[in-house]
Amino acid sequence: MPDMDGLELIQEMQKKNNQIKFIVLSGYAEFSYAETAIRLGVKAYLLKAVSNDDLQDPDGGRLYSGAFRGEPDGQ
Repeated sequence: MPDMDGLELIQEMQKKNNQIKFIVLSGYAEFSYAETAIRLGVKAYLLKAVSNDDLQDPDGGRLYSGAFRGEPDGQ
C-alpha cells in the first residue's frame, strides 16, 4: 500500500471500530512485525504460503469464515 502498511491500517481501523477482528497474511517473517501485530490484537499471523489447515482455529473453529467472498459466517 502506498500510504501505509498493513499494521498501520489495522491501527487506523481500530480507531474507527474496535470490534473488527484481523488476520494478517504476510510474506514478511521479521519477528518485530509479527510482534507488533500480536500487540495490536490480531487473531492470527500467517506467513505465505498458507494452507487450508492453517486457517483452522486451534479450538476447532474457522479463522476464515468466507465473509470476504460474501458468504455468511455462521456466527
